[in-house]
Amino acid sequence: MRTKALTSCLFLIACIAGAETRTATVQDPRPLAEAIDFLERVYNIPITYEDPPYVHASEVADVTAQVTRSSMGRRILVPRGGSLSFAYEVTDAPPTKDAARLAASAALGSLLASYQTAGAGAKFTLIPESIPLHVVPAQFTDQFGHLQNLKPILDTSVSLPAEERTAAKLVNDVCDALSRRWGLTVTPGNLPYGLLASHKTKLSVSDMTARSVLDRLFAEMGAPLSWHLYHDPGLNWYVLNIHLVEPAGKEE
Repeated sequence: MRTKALTSCLFLIACIAGAETRTATVQDPRPLAEAIDFLERVYNIPITYEDPPYVHASEVADVTAQVTRSSMGRRILVPRGGSLSFAYEVTDAPPTKDAARLAASAALGSLLASYQTAGAGAKFTLIPESIPLHVVPAQFTDQFGHLQNLKPILDTSVSLPAEERTAAKLVNDVCDALSRRWGLTVTPGNLPYGLLASHKTKLSVSDMTARSVLDRLFAEMGAPLSWHLYHDPGLNWYVLNIHLVEPAGKEE
C-alpha cells in the first residue's frame, strides 16, 4: 500500500510542479545503495542505506583473483549485485526542503518497487517521516535460500556513559556497543574525520537506537551528513561509512 501511495505521489508532483520524469540505470555490487547515492545528490538531502547480511551463495561473488595475485589468505567476497533502472522527478527550480523530501520519498518508493521487481534476494523498507530519509532492510535470504525477517543492526538500542566526547568518538563508541550486542564486528569505515573530530558533544545516550543516536548527533552538528552501513560477506562484519551530502551537477 505504501509503494502505491508513493507512486501516486510521484505522479502528483509531476502534474502540479511541472516536474520532468527521468530514468537512470546503475550497475554495482550494491545497486540499491548506488541508486540511493544518486537520488541523494539529485534532491540534496541525506538518504541513508543499510545492508542486509549476505549469506546465500547466489548473492555473493568471489573476487579474490581479481584483486590479488596471491592464492594465499582469505577469499575476498562481495555482494554479487547487478544493474537497476528506476524513475525519478526533477524540476527546473530548486525545491524547498519539504518538497525535496516529498519528491525523494516518492522516487525511493519507485526505486524499491523496481528493486523488488528485478528479483532481489532481500526486501527493504523506507522510513520517510523526517530528514534524513532511511532505507533499511526488512528481510534477507538465509543460507538455505529462505526469506527471513530481519531486525536492522541500527535498530539496536544502545546506552553509553554520560561524558563529553568528540563526534568521532561517539560514532566509534556506538559501533563498539553494537559489536558487543551482536557478537560481531561493527566498525567505522570512511568518515569525514576532521569534521567529526572537531565537534564536541554531550549527547545523552540511554536506551536509544543507534540510528537515533546518529540522527541526533548530525542534527546537533548542523551538517548534511549521511551514511551507508555495509556488510562484508567474507569477514561477516559491518562497516559504517559516513559522508557529506553534496548536490548533483546540472548534468544529473
